[in-house]
Amino acid sequence: MHNVVTNNKLYVDIISNNIISSDISCWGKPMKKALKGKKHSERFDEEKKQLSEIVKLLIKLYYEVKNQKELTESAAATLKEFIFKVTGRSFKYANETLSMGHYTISATTAQLESFVQVMEILAEDKQSIHFVLTGIKDEIITSFNYFETEQEKYENDDKLNKKNESPEIEWLSIKNFNRLINESIDKQKSQWIHLKMGEIVAEPYRLYMVAPMSHFARSLLKVEPKEDPITAICAMKLINTSSNPDKSKALQHEQGWKSFIQIARAVLINFHITFGTYERIKKCRECGKLFFEKKKGSGLYCSLLCKKKYNDKLLGDKHQCMQKQNRQIDRLYTNKNIRSDKIKPHHLYKYQCTKCQINPKPKGGNCPILIKLNEALFNRLTKIEMKANRNNF
Repeated sequence: MHNVVTNNKLYVDIISNNIISSDISCWGKPMKKALKGKKHSERFDEEKKQLSEIVKLLIKLYYEVKNQKELTESAAATLKEFIFKVTGRSFKYANETLSMGHYTISATTAQLESFVQVMEILAEDKQSIHFVLTGIKDEIITSFNYFETEQEKYENDDKLNKKNESPEIEWLSIKNFNRLINESIDKQKSQWIHLKMGEIVAEPYRLYMVAPMSHFARSLLKVEPKEDPITAICAMKLINTSSNPDKSKALQHEQGWKSFIQIARAVLINFHITFGTYERIKKCRECGKLFFEKKKGSGLYCSLLCKKKYNDKLLGDKHQCMQKQNRQIDRLYTNKNIRSDKIKPHHLYKYQCTKCQINPKPKGGNCPILIKLNEALFNRLTKIEMKANRNNF
């Protein structure tokens, strides 16, 4: 499905064909009824698990770098962990560079400052769709690696200079190359043809062509160093990083990363393509910090502490009263003389207590709203008390 219908505010994820719009005005009654049910609990596949873990580290790095003139030890450790999760390789950090032998990735102060600015835009951007996938480009890099013969390894320079023989080459038909390339694309991993004198390797390289749909998306694409072309983003894929494929995995693409910004940009856009939106990246209602929401539609706070602070500010003493009433109904329900399979407890919620004008606050179990919600339970309690009083006379 390649068309994005904007007049109905209906967006379709081209990869998974999942409807990702929050506007349900154009949906039928069965769809609306389904949405009003229980919160959707999605079980992540391995790629979504890895991307969510990487995004968590990226958010953590954002707050460790923010308002800091230099990279702290904690931020440097998070940066190295983030790079390891992406590449599956352990890098050392020094002088604004991540290095592993001859392989280096730049992580300059300017890049980190730009990263912070872009993440601040994301925190304030309320648009749900940031990127639209406009195309996928698959490329294959084929390399010919020839081995030295034993004779060539041990001959001295004089003999090598006198040698006029051409190296032995095995010629293959175009069918062999086509098969190698097609298998590499289909399996999205490197394929080899082993020869007597060497090997031919075909490595797949996928690019997502995206169109920016928000201020955040345009800002992310423009951060230096830019991609070439600017809207071409490398696709990340799951790879094994140890001999045990179930214990150590990472996301990477076959070409070497060159800068932190390139990796951060690829992670954020691959996340958007995989999940459909950034709805999983929430802003805490209390402190305003970004955090990753594991269960869709359940996250309003980054921590239990922020949840308590928000509720205390919103309800004041009403929050304590609500908790007291709910504890009382739980105690009544667990009483073996009152409990019944046909009677279920009903708790109070914030929206029911916000407009409460009762002062002083009622004792536990005396709230009129609680009594009305649990009428069957309180009627049963009244009958038990009346029966007990008759027996006493």
